[in-house]
Amino acid sequence: MNIDASQLEAVAAQKLASTQNLAYAFLAPDLTIIAHSESFANYLENPPAQIIGILLPELCVEFLGIESSLVEISTGNLSHLQLDHVYQQQSDSFSRYVSYQIWPCQLDQHTDAFCLLVNDSTKTAVLEQKLMQERNELRLAKAELAQANADLLRLNRLKSIFLAMAAHDLRTPLTVILGYSQLLEAGLSSEVNKRQLEYLTTISSQAEWLDRLITNLLSLDQIEEGLLVLDREECDLNLVVGETLNFMAGMVTSKQQTLQFDSPLTPTPAYVDVNRTQQIVYNLLGNAVKYTPPAGHIIVSLDQDGAESVLTVKDNGRGMSDTEQSHLFELYYRTPGVKQEKIKGTGLGLFIVKSMVDAHNGRIVVESALNAGTAFTIWLPQKPGV
Repeated sequence: MNIDASQLEAVAAQKLASTQNLAYAFLAPDLTIIAHSESFANYLENPPAQIIGILLPELCVEFLGIESSLVEISTGNLSHLQLDHVYQQQSDSFSRYVSYQIWPCQLDQHTDAFCLLVNDSTKTAVLEQKLMQERNELRLAKAELAQANADLLRLNRLKSIFLAMAAHDLRTPLTVILGYSQLLEAGLSSEVNKRQLEYLTTISSQAEWLDRLITNLLSLDQIEEGLLVLDREECDLNLVVGETLNFMAGMVTSKQQTLQFDSPLTPTPAYVDVNRTQQIVYNLLGNAVKYTPPAGHIIVSLDQDGAESVLTVKDNGRGMSDTEQSHLFELYYRTPGVKQEKIKGTGLGLFIVKSMVDAHNGRIVVESALNAGTAFTIWLPQKPGV
């Protein structure tokens, strides 16, 4: 059975028009409607009873003044004319978007005719508008985020300046207080009674504590800024830890605690920043003193493990649960128990310890149980490159 190709094209065009919400019209060179599909009237805001013979601009105001573009199409300078997503308000409760395309064609005696294709592009237009809105919101959020980051950087710089100024201004009188209290302890120990000596010891230990708190704040600022720099050298960890413990003896004495230092008879080598290592020891020992009751016992020990030296600070204080240990090295974290007991602290010390141990390419482990004490163990490299 022979089927006319034009019939197939007509059937295919009809199916395409019905499934894709397409309509069409053929225009004479002067834009007069010479033929159209049945659905064409559905795309006109106010369709007349008779469409053929009417100029397209009278039916669709969007096509007023397009003559120059049609000339470009006729001469081949322009392949087609396209109007996307023209808004139409059909009624108070119904609106849509319509897209138009005009192509050159030949229709019977009209050799310079035009074909107008029309389709409902509401879904596409709505999606594009939504996408545009989301892009605009994203650009706005991006701009706001950039401004917030700039503000944070500015505030962070101001914070760093403030900390540096505060540290300088606080340390000047603090150094004087600490110096005179130590002079009084050393020079008047035989001339003052026990109570007065306790007062002097307390003044010294609290001044030392405040000095280290200032050091922690400055270190925290360097860590947050990514400016923590280590000045490493090969040293004997026995001497570094021993000097720190001697410096902190007053703090331990003020709480009537005992401090035991298990120092090896031979040197314990380490490749570390001495000042930062002393800060690590100070923070760990300070924690032990703070969370161990009066008359408690603290043990600091040194050992060697292959290419690493091992420092352990152990106490018989209040201890911690497994949950508390999992948050222990978080910035500003303080266990619920110490808050209830109103033990003073900032939650900076262990965060700084962990940061400095990591900076040394070391490791830190905590072992603890409630009411059974706590032990911090740190591994530090003995040589460069470890």
